[in-house]
Amino acid sequence: MRAHVYWTNYDSGTIGRANLDGSNVNPNFITDAGAPHGVSIYGEHIYWAAAGPLVARANIDGSGVNLNFITGANFSYGIAVDG
Repeated sequence: MRAHVYWTNYDSGTIGRANLDGSNVNPNFITDAGAPHGVSIYGEHIYWAAAGPLVARANIDGSGVNLNFITGANFSYGIAVDG
């Protein structure tokens, strides 16, 4: 499995991904991500703060988006995962 860099695109509601060498840029790796702020990876999941009271999660391949993974986070903006 290749290592990647991920970023949020707040205005378009997407999460982007590229290889660490800057190749294979996909600005729409995850679509319908709400209004994402911050992103974190742990194991087989990607997590992000979704402006408002939400923390969202998806599988590392971009499937299985769950915008309501954690509710009530009260205007979440950044995120960190402590595995």
